Amino acid sequence: MLSIKDGYIYNAFVEKNDLTRNMGEFIRTSTKIEPKHVEEQLFFVSKHPYNVISSKVVEAYKNGEIVLLYSAVKMPFSLPFLISKNNNGPMAIVFVSSYSRYVEATDTLDISAVNLYSLLEGAYINLKLTSSNRMEQNLPLMKTVNDVYVNMLGNIFDREFVLNLNIPLRNKVRYTLSRFFYDKIVGLKNREVSHNLSYNSLKDPDKDEIDRLKEQYDDYLDGNKIQNIVGLIKFINTIDSKLSGITASYFLDKLSFTYGGTSVVMVEYLPYIMFTIILSLNGSFLVNIKSLNEIVKNARDIRYFYNEISKLI
Repeated sequence: MLSIKDGYIYNAFVEKNDLTRNMGEFIRTSTKIEPKHVEEQLFFVSKHPYNVISSKVVEAYKNGEIVLLYSAVKMPFSLPFLISKNNNGPMAIVFVSSYSRYVEATDTLDISAVNLYSLLEGAYINLKLTSSNRMEQNLPLMKTVNDVYVNMLGNIFDREFVLNLNIPLRNKVRYTLSRFFYDKIVGLKNREVSHNLSYNSLKDPDKDEIDRLKEQYDDYLDGNKIQNIVGLIKFINTIDSKLSGITASYFLDKLSFTYGGTSVVMVEYLPYIMFTIILSLNGSFLVNIKSLNEIVKNARDIRYFYNEISKLI
């Protein structure tokens, strides 16, 4: 499974924003937001739970597994949380100041209940589910998340190259995106399982064409040519001459424009894919884009999303 530091996008953030220094400065100058600072929001969640894991999420915050930090130093909006370690083991750190305002007069954090809870839930799922790679233990959940991922990225290619009028090429692109999700983002070790899952997600695929594409893709994997989004786009360039001109940078710009800045890191990092889905399901304003909400709403078996998560945590 790709860690956030393995990805092209995170390292681009490090270079562009001097992220390592800023993160150190953020933590050094930060104030820990305690439950007393968000008492009203937590009370609302307790009375109106968003889903079957809401109580576990709040409990994890109260017992210190999730830490909210507030600082005048701003972290990138698209990096809401990371996993760190202390003497008691891993914990999730949420950079909450990008999404809220501390009110000194009342000693409270000005943030809506839905946005606070969504940040906590995203961090909790990162901590309990994706950081230990339990995702591969639940096939229905993998399929649901893959459906969101492939449709989000695939729709960019559909619009750029009018692939709705070229179904064979559309299937090739979506097969490749799905393989990247299973092989790299989830980290499945069995390529045949990854291939079968990807093939079976397509609509009216040409088996011979997809089998040839599988061989080409596996050759790239064997050569370590698909390590991140850059390698993925370079492989897609080889599928057909129509796709040869698109670059990773252009693709990410289109993705950000279409779905918002919080969508960029999710291209390579499973916890942020999950976070994107969470924001949509909870109705958070942190992502309030109709096209994304439609993808999530119509994703395969999305109604079982939290039930499947609850089986793993």
